[in-house]
Amino acid sequence: MVISSSLNVPYAILLSMKSHQSLPDRFTEIDLLRFLSALAVAFFHYTFHGFYPFTPSVSDWFPRLSAIAKYGFLGFHLFFIISGFVILMTALGKTPRQFVISRVVRLYPAYWFCCTLSFILILMLGRGIFSVSFPQWALNMTMLQGFFKVPNIDGVYWTLFIEIKFYLFIFLLIVFRQIRRIHVYLGIWLALSAVSACHPIHKLDALIIPEFSAYFIAGAAFFLIYKEGIDVYKTLLLLGSLLLALYRGWEYAILASEQFLTVFKPGIILGCICLFYLIFLFIALRKTSFIRSRFFIFLGSLTYPFYLIHQDLGLIIFKLEHAFFDPHVLLGVTLILMLMVTWLIHSKIEKQYSPELKKALEKNLDFSWLRFKLNRLAFSTNDIDKPAP
Repeated sequence: MVISSSLNVPYAILLSMKSHQSLPDRFTEIDLLRFLSALAVAFFHYTFHGFYPFTPSVSDWFPRLSAIAKYGFLGFHLFFIISGFVILMTALGKTPRQFVISRVVRLYPAYWFCCTLSFILILMLGRGIFSVSFPQWALNMTMLQGFFKVPNIDGVYWTLFIEIKFYLFIFLLIVFRQIRRIHVYLGIWLALSAVSACHPIHKLDALIIPEFSAYFIAGAAFFLIYKEGIDVYKTLLLLGSLLLALYRGWEYAILASEQFLTVFKPGIILGCICLFYLIFLFIALRKTSFIRSRFFIFLGSLTYPFYLIHQDLGLIIFKLEHAFFDPHVLLGVTLILMLMVTWLIHSKIEKQYSPELKKALEKNLDFSWLRFKLNRLAFSTNDIDKPAP
């Protein structure tokens, strides 16, 4: 492995100077939104949430910054809109096997490395801050720990559990060749989520993720608008999801104010949610291509590993070093260090091992069991092997 071969950050910056007309067919503005979302979440963790409910309180170190950064949790919500848009876009035309392979290859190489890195560093340096065990690490490596009520090694993994539920929804639509009717299922999902907002049903809520469903539904609807154009049904779907998102945002403002003993202004939360919808409306209506850049692809490539490692590892640095550095200096150094580690993970882990994992899965992943089960439900083998329209 030649270390110098991966030192291409300056080259990535130079590429960003080229015209967006030479770009591949990719929404690089969404790459930028991904990166900004992850950065907002990092500021939320580093300057407000910190070690909550334990001491020290990082918000005391950043009294002015935390007043703004406490709204960085909205980066999670923007992530879910992005996911709704991008996952539906990548799912169209894929067989169940192709969809599973694409998700595993995208998520697991960086996740396995980051999960193991967090496990080792928490054991070495995180005592008194975080706790971890070998069985916990082993189950976390599957990314399915949420189904077994096993604690996440790193706090941010909770969103992966939410994402997996959304992937399962899309997977089932592909399996049963219903992806072409996703408009209908998004409407049903929205209706169930609205009912849950009024009358929570525990077993149903575990499936429909009502706290965040509005964002996935909106993201998918925005992609459908991009692909097919806007119409009355999609407009109603978006308005319904927006109303649900605003209700949940107002609800969260009240709960978070009580939990963190500080004021979360509903107007700011609701305004940000509306802004997210407006941005994606411009994307869906093809009004943002003028801001596309290859540099945004570079930023987007850093987002996932940065998101995976920033919380616990960054807070360990804060805990160990806060007595020796000005908090603002420590914040800047920690962010830079996390981005450097992130870049190494992307260049040395994701780029190198994702293609190898894809080859192995394409060679060995057998979905004949799925064809057999579906044959018994009167689906033909040919229908399952053909991509969904």
